[in-house]
Amino acid sequence: MTTRAFITGQISQTANATAISVGNSTVNTTINATSFSGTANNANNLGGTSLTTLQTQITGNSSTAYSNAVTNASYMAGQAYSNAVANAAAVYQTAAGLSANVLVLTSNATTYLGNSSGTIGNVASWITGNSATAYTNATSYADSKAATAYSNAVANAAAVYQTTAGLSANVLLLTSNSTTYLGNSSGTIGNVSSWITGNSATAYSNATIFAANASNINTGTVSTARLGSGTANSLTILYGNSVWAAAPSSTNASALTTGTVNTALLGSGTANSTTILYGNNVWAAAGSSGLTQAQTLQLVSLRL
Repeated sequence: MTTRAFITGQISQTANATAISVGNSTVNTTINATSFSGTANNANNLGGTSLTTLQTQITGNSSTAYSNAVTNASYMAGQAYSNAVANAAAVYQTAAGLSANVLVLTSNATTYLGNSSGTIGNVASWITGNSATAYTNATSYADSKAATAYSNAVANAAAVYQTTAGLSANVLLLTSNSTTYLGNSSGTIGNVSSWITGNSATAYSNATIFAANASNINTGTVSTARLGSGTANSLTILYGNSVWAAAPSSTNASALTTGTVNTALLGSGTANSTTILYGNNVWAAAGSSGLTQAQTLQLVSLRL
Protein backbone atom coordinates (compact mmCIF):
# COMPACT_ATOMS: atom_id res chain seq x y z
CA MET A 1 0.00 0.00 0.00
CA THR A 2 1.39 3.41 -0.99
CA THR A 3 1.51 6.09 1.65
CA ARG A 4 0.04 9.29 0.48
CA ALA A 5 0.95 12.80 1.65
CA PHE A 6 -1.85 15.18 2.55
CA ILE A 7 -1.06 18.88 2.77
CA THR A 8 -3.43 21.19 4.63
CA GLY A 9 -3.08 24.46 6.45
CA GLN A 10 -2.03 27.92 5.55
CA ILE A 11 0.92 28.50 3.20
CA SER A 12 2.54 31.92 3.41
CA GLN A 13 4.59 31.70 0.21
CA THR A 14 3.87 30.69 -3.37
CA ALA A 15 5.21 27.22 -4.33
CA ASN A 16 6.07 25.78 -7.75
CA ALA A 17 3.53 23.52 -9.44
CA THR A 18 4.09 19.93 -8.44
CA ALA A 19 2.38 16.57 -8.49
CA ILE A 20 0.28 15.90 -5.37
CA SER A 21 -1.33 12.57 -4.73
CA VAL A 22 -4.68 12.50 -2.96
CA GLY A 23 -6.14 9.05 -2.52
CA ASN A 24 -5.65 7.16 -5.79
CA SER A 25 -5.43 10.30 -7.90
CA THR A 26 -2.43 12.43 -8.75
CA VAL A 27 -2.94 16.02 -9.77
CA ASN A 28 -0.67 18.83 -10.66
CA THR A 29 -1.48 21.93 -8.73
CA THR A 30 0.07 25.19 -7.83
CA ILE A 31 -0.09 26.38 -4.28
CA ASN A 32 -0.18 30.13 -4.63
CA ALA A 33 -2.37 31.14 -1.74
CA THR A 34 -3.34 29.88 1.63
CA SER A 35 -5.13 26.76 0.33
CA PHE A 36 -5.18 24.37 -2.57
CA SER A 37 -7.77 22.26 -4.31
CA GLY A 38 -7.74 19.12 -6.44
CA THR A 39 -9.93 16.25 -7.57
CA ALA A 40 -9.74 12.58 -6.75
CA ASN A 41 -11.78 9.43 -7.41
CA ASN A 42 -11.72 8.11 -3.81
CA ALA A 43 -15.48 8.09 -3.79
CA ASN A 44 -15.46 5.51 -6.62
CA ASN A 45 -12.26 3.49 -6.14
CA LEU A 46 -10.44 1.65 -3.31
CA GLY A 47 -6.91 0.56 -3.97
CA GLY A 48 -7.52 0.70 -7.72
CA THR A 49 -10.67 -1.44 -7.52
CA SER A 50 -14.11 -0.02 -8.04
CA LEU A 51 -16.62 -0.10 -5.24
CA THR A 52 -19.05 -2.18 -7.31
CA THR A 53 -16.44 -4.88 -7.78
CA LEU A 54 -15.65 -4.87 -4.04
CA GLN A 55 -19.35 -5.19 -3.14
CA THR A 56 -19.75 -8.18 -5.47
CA GLN A 57 -16.68 -9.87 -3.95
CA ILE A 58 -17.91 -9.31 -0.35
CA THR A 59 -21.41 -10.62 -1.08
CA GLY A 60 -20.15 -13.72 -2.88
CA ASN A 61 -17.56 -14.59 -0.22
CA SER A 62 -20.06 -14.16 2.62
CA SER A 63 -22.53 -16.56 1.02
CA THR A 64 -19.80 -19.14 0.45
CA ALA A 65 -18.54 -18.79 4.06
CA TYR A 66 -22.07 -19.26 5.48
CA SER A 67 -22.69 -22.34 3.35
CA ASN A 68 -19.38 -23.88 4.37
CA ALA A 69 -20.07 -23.14 8.08
CA VAL A 70 -23.50 -24.80 7.94
CA THR A 71 -22.14 -27.86 6.17
CA ASN A 72 -19.25 -28.23 8.66
CA ALA A 73 -21.50 -27.73 11.70
CA SER A 74 -23.96 -30.37 10.47
CA TYR A 75 -21.13 -32.85 9.91
CA MET A 76 -19.56 -32.24 13.34
CA ALA A 77 -22.93 -32.52 15.10
CA GLY A 78 -23.57 -35.85 13.39
CA GLN A 79 -20.16 -37.14 14.42
CA ALA A 80 -20.67 -36.02 18.05
CA TYR A 81 -24.07 -37.75 18.25
CA SER A 82 -22.72 -40.95 16.77
CA ASN A 83 -19.79 -40.99 19.21
CA ALA A 84 -22.09 -40.24 22.17
CA VAL A 85 -24.39 -43.15 21.30
CA ALA A 86 -21.44 -45.53 20.92
CA ASN A 87 -19.89 -44.45 24.24
CA ALA A 88 -23.21 -44.66 26.10
CA ALA A 89 -23.72 -48.23 24.91
CA ALA A 90 -20.22 -49.18 26.07
CA VAL A 91 -20.34 -47.43 29.46
CA TYR A 92 -23.98 -47.25 30.58
CA GLN A 93 -26.69 -49.83 31.03
CA THR A 94 -30.14 -49.76 29.57
CA ALA A 95 -33.17 -49.37 31.82
CA ALA A 96 -34.21 -52.95 31.11
CA GLY A 97 -30.75 -54.30 31.96
CA LEU A 98 -30.66 -52.28 35.14
CA SER A 99 -34.05 -53.59 36.28
CA ALA A 100 -32.92 -57.16 35.65
CA ASN A 101 -29.76 -56.66 37.73
CA VAL A 102 -31.79 -55.14 40.58
CA LEU A 103 -34.00 -58.24 40.67
CA VAL A 104 -30.92 -60.52 40.83
CA LEU A 105 -29.38 -58.50 43.65
CA THR A 106 -32.63 -58.55 45.61
CA SER A 107 -32.90 -62.33 45.26
CA ASN A 108 -29.27 -62.88 46.30
CA ALA A 109 -29.65 -60.64 49.35
CA THR A 110 -32.25 -63.00 50.81
CA THR A 111 -30.02 -66.05 50.27
CA TYR A 112 -26.34 -65.08 50.57
CA LEU A 113 -24.19 -63.00 52.91
CA GLY A 114 -20.78 -61.95 51.64
CA ASN A 115 -20.22 -64.68 48.96
CA SER A 116 -21.78 -67.82 47.49
CA SER A 117 -21.00 -69.89 50.61
CA GLY A 118 -22.51 -67.29 52.93
CA THR A 119 -26.05 -68.64 52.85
CA ILE A 120 -28.36 -67.75 55.71
CA GLY A 121 -28.14 -71.33 56.96
CA ASN A 122 -24.34 -71.36 56.89
CA VAL A 123 -24.09 -68.00 58.67
CA ALA A 124 -26.52 -69.11 61.38
CA SER A 125 -24.52 -72.32 61.84
CA TRP A 126 -21.26 -70.40 62.11
CA ILE A 127 -22.71 -68.01 64.70
CA THR A 128 -24.16 -70.81 66.83
CA GLY A 129 -21.02 -72.95 66.66
CA ASN A 130 -18.61 -70.10 67.34
CA SER A 131 -20.78 -68.76 70.20
CA ALA A 132 -20.76 -72.15 71.92
CA THR A 133 -16.99 -72.46 71.49
CA ALA A 134 -16.42 -68.91 72.75
CA TYR A 135 -18.63 -69.56 75.80
CA THR A 136 -16.80 -72.80 76.61
CA ASN A 137 -13.40 -71.13 76.28
CA ALA A 138 -14.45 -68.14 78.39
CA THR A 139 -15.88 -70.35 81.14
CA SER A 140 -12.77 -72.53 81.23
CA TYR A 141 -10.44 -69.51 81.33
CA ALA A 142 -12.48 -67.75 84.02
CA ASP A 143 -12.65 -70.91 86.19
CA SER A 144 -8.88 -71.38 85.88
CA LYS A 145 -8.11 -67.77 86.83
CA ALA A 146 -10.64 -67.78 89.67
CA ALA A 147 -9.16 -70.96 91.13
CA THR A 148 -5.64 -69.52 90.93
CA ALA A 149 -6.77 -66.22 92.54
CA TYR A 150 -8.54 -68.09 95.36
CA SER A 151 -5.48 -70.26 96.02
CA ASN A 152 -3.22 -67.20 96.13
CA ALA A 153 -5.65 -65.33 98.41
CA VAL A 154 -5.78 -68.22 100.88
CA ALA A 155 -1.99 -68.49 100.92
CA ASN A 156 -1.53 -64.75 101.43
CA ALA A 157 -4.21 -64.62 104.12
CA ALA A 158 -2.55 -67.41 106.06
CA ALA A 159 0.81 -65.64 105.86
CA VAL A 160 -0.45 -62.16 106.71
CA TYR A 161 -3.65 -62.45 108.73
CA GLN A 162 -4.67 -64.33 111.87
CA THR A 163 -7.50 -66.79 112.21
CA THR A 164 -10.53 -65.91 114.32
CA ALA A 165 -9.59 -68.51 116.94
CA GLY A 166 -6.02 -67.20 117.16
CA LEU A 167 -7.25 -63.61 117.40
CA SER A 168 -9.65 -64.52 120.23
CA ALA A 169 -6.85 -66.23 122.18
CA ASN A 170 -4.62 -63.16 121.79
CA VAL A 171 -7.41 -60.86 122.97
CA LEU A 172 -7.87 -62.96 126.12
CA LEU A 173 -4.12 -62.89 126.78
CA LEU A 174 -3.94 -59.11 126.33
CA THR A 175 -6.92 -58.64 128.65
CA SER A 176 -5.29 -60.79 131.30
CA ASN A 177 -1.94 -58.98 130.99
CA SER A 178 -3.55 -55.54 131.23
CA THR A 179 -4.80 -56.36 134.74
CA THR A 180 -1.33 -57.45 135.84
CA TYR A 181 1.31 -55.54 133.86
CA LEU A 182 1.93 -52.00 132.79
CA GLY A 183 4.42 -51.46 129.99
CA ASN A 184 6.33 -54.77 130.23
CA SER A 185 6.69 -57.92 132.30
CA SER A 186 8.31 -56.02 135.21
CA GLY A 187 5.56 -53.40 135.24
CA THR A 188 3.24 -55.18 137.65
CA ILE A 189 0.65 -53.13 139.49
CA GLY A 190 2.60 -53.62 142.75
CA ASN A 191 5.88 -52.46 141.18
CA VAL A 192 4.30 -49.42 139.58
CA SER A 193 2.62 -48.44 142.88
CA SER A 194 5.95 -48.81 144.71
CA TRP A 195 7.74 -46.70 142.11
CA ILE A 196 5.16 -43.93 142.38
CA THR A 197 5.20 -43.88 146.18
CA GLY A 198 9.00 -43.97 146.43
CA ASN A 199 9.55 -41.34 143.77
CA SER A 200 6.90 -39.05 145.26
CA ALA A 201 8.58 -39.14 148.65
CA THR A 202 11.97 -38.42 147.11
CA ALA A 203 10.56 -35.59 145.01
CA TYR A 204 8.89 -34.00 148.07
CA SER A 205 12.07 -34.26 150.15
CA ASN A 206 14.15 -32.68 147.37
CA ALA A 207 11.63 -29.87 146.89
CA THR A 208 11.57 -29.11 150.62
CA ILE A 209 15.35 -28.97 150.87
CA PHE A 210 15.62 -26.76 147.79
CA ALA A 211 12.92 -24.37 148.96
CA ALA A 212 14.39 -24.08 152.46
CA ASN A 213 17.68 -22.65 151.15
CA ALA A 214 17.35 -18.88 150.53
CA SER A 215 20.41 -18.94 148.26
CA ASN A 216 18.35 -20.87 145.70
CA ILE A 217 16.03 -17.87 145.24
CA ASN A 218 17.11 -16.02 142.07
CA THR A 219 13.83 -14.79 140.60
CA GLY A 220 10.44 -13.57 141.76
CA THR A 221 9.51 -11.76 145.01
CA VAL A 222 9.58 -13.21 148.56
CA SER A 223 6.26 -12.84 150.30
CA THR A 224 6.34 -10.35 153.25
CA ALA A 225 4.85 -13.10 155.42
CA ARG A 226 8.03 -15.11 154.89
CA LEU A 227 10.20 -12.20 156.14
CA GLY A 228 8.63 -11.64 159.52
CA SER A 229 5.51 -11.48 161.65
CA GLY A 230 3.21 -8.51 162.02
CA THR A 231 1.50 -6.46 159.34
CA ALA A 232 3.57 -5.41 156.38
CA ASN A 233 2.29 -2.27 154.65
CA SER A 234 3.34 1.25 153.70
CA LEU A 235 3.39 2.37 157.37
CA THR A 236 5.56 -0.42 158.79
CA ILE A 237 9.17 -1.45 158.45
CA LEU A 238 10.92 -4.78 159.10
CA TYR A 239 13.07 -4.70 162.22
CA GLY A 240 16.06 -6.94 162.91
CA ASN A 241 13.96 -9.21 165.13
CA SER A 242 11.88 -10.15 162.02
CA VAL A 243 8.89 -8.10 163.11
CA TRP A 244 6.94 -5.67 160.89
CA ALA A 245 6.20 -2.59 163.08
CA ALA A 246 5.65 1.15 162.73
CA ALA A 247 8.69 3.19 161.80
CA PRO A 248 9.93 5.73 164.44
CA SER A 249 8.90 9.33 163.83
CA SER A 250 12.60 10.45 163.69
CA THR A 251 15.98 8.90 164.06
CA ASN A 252 18.63 10.58 166.20
CA ALA A 253 22.15 9.96 164.96
CA SER A 254 23.22 9.24 168.55
CA ALA A 255 20.80 6.32 168.53
CA LEU A 256 22.65 4.59 165.75
CA THR A 257 24.61 1.78 167.36
CA THR A 258 24.73 -0.79 164.59
CA GLY A 259 24.76 -0.90 160.82
CA THR A 260 26.32 1.48 158.32
CA VAL A 261 24.94 4.76 157.05
CA ASN A 262 24.72 4.98 153.27
CA THR A 263 27.29 7.50 151.94
CA ALA A 264 24.64 9.04 149.70
CA LEU A 265 22.82 10.13 152.88
CA LEU A 266 25.89 11.99 154.14
CA GLY A 267 26.39 14.32 151.20
CA SER A 268 26.53 14.86 147.46
CA GLY A 269 29.36 13.98 145.13
CA THR A 270 31.13 10.69 144.67
CA ALA A 271 32.18 8.77 147.77
CA ASN A 272 35.16 6.50 147.15
CA SER A 273 38.70 5.80 148.36
CA THR A 274 40.02 9.10 146.95
CA THR A 275 37.37 11.46 148.34
CA ILE A 276 36.43 12.73 151.82
CA LEU A 277 33.23 14.30 153.12
CA TYR A 278 33.59 18.01 153.80
CA GLY A 279 31.55 20.07 156.22
CA ASN A 280 29.41 21.37 153.39
CA ASN A 281 28.16 17.81 152.88
CA VAL A 282 30.14 17.31 149.69
CA TRP A 283 32.32 14.32 148.88
CA ALA A 284 35.51 15.66 147.25
CA ALA A 285 39.23 15.04 147.06
CA ALA A 286 41.22 15.91 150.21
CA GLY A 287 42.49 19.52 150.28
CA SER A 288 40.11 20.73 147.60
CA SER A 289 38.16 22.84 150.15
CA GLY A 290 41.27 24.39 151.80
CA LEU A 291 41.02 22.25 154.94
CA THR A 292 43.37 19.52 155.83
CA GLN A 293 42.12 15.96 155.93
CA ALA A 294 42.38 15.93 159.75
CA GLN A 295 40.37 19.13 159.99
CA THR A 296 37.74 17.77 157.66
CA LEU A 297 37.43 14.56 159.64
CA GLN A 298 37.10 16.62 162.83
CA LEU A 299 34.23 18.61 161.30
CA VAL A 300 32.51 15.45 160.26
CA SER A 301 32.85 14.05 163.79
CA LEU A 302 31.37 17.22 165.24
CA ARG A 303 28.33 17.05 162.90
CA LEU A 304 27.74 13.45 163.86
